Amino acid sequence: MKRIDTHMHIGHWPTLRKCENMILRMMESHQIDFAFVSNADCSEFPSVEREGWELYKATQEEGLEECIRFARRNEGKIGVLVWVNPNKETISKELIDLITNNRDLIYGLKIHPWESRIKLTHDKLIPYMELAKEFRLPVYVHTAKDKYSDIRYLGYMAKDYPDIKFIAAHMQLNGKVEDCIRLMRNYPNVYADTAWVKMSTVEKVIAAVGSDRIFFGTDSPIDGETTLDEEIYEEYFTNALALPEEDYENIMWKNAKRVFHIHMK
Repeated sequence: MKRIDTHMHIGHWPTLRKCENMILRMMESHQIDFAFVSNADCSEFPSVEREGWELYKATQEEGLEECIRFARRNEGKIGVLVWVNPNKETISKELIDLITNNRDLIYGLKIHPWESRIKLTHDKLIPYMELAKEFRLPVYVHTAKDKYSDIRYLGYMAKDYPDIKFIAAHMQLNGKVEDCIRLMRNYPNVYADTAWVKMSTVEKVIAAVGSDRIFFGTDSPIDGETTLDEEIYEEYFTNALALPEEDYENIMWKNAKRVFHIHMK
């Protein structure tokens, strides 16, 4: 069975090339066939720090260029999510040209409200929603129980932009999954991923809205090379809760391939 991870990052952790190589090793050791990466070096207000990691700040164009180079070297294995910086930056011609000229590698936008210190409903996000519509790109959004990332803000955007597919990363981290379920019930353009979400929680989502809008994602390598060895992800690799085959395959790869039109090896 194939495996697609829709939620990985590159960055200077501890250096860019070491991080890229770490991702490739993790993918090989855990039989992950394809993964999306976004560039965490673009974070406008970095909150992730590790001893020995180099803090490196990149513009949204610089971050995208690094992702594209990584994906070009690993075509058929790596896809790109464009990490955007709506608080301090604007959409430049360079960014549009990078997306236009590398559309075959680019699968969506990535918005991290906490790392940008901006609510999804802020007017600064409107140009990025128009960009997503223009290029027909899904929008991957970090959701969590905090003043910037609360999933209810995603609901407002899903209502205003019904033609855009939104992915609620983490299904409301540190919050109640019921908030995510309510949103998915109300808006068919809202999807979710499994990053730091227990499999038992995903069972609840399947029971409420089905399995066709859930993507396997891990946030790797946020905890280094052992991220995928965490018990929370081993449950998915082994189908520890014995999800029905159709549901399990939907989550682990079929939904991602269908929704994002992924071209795999």
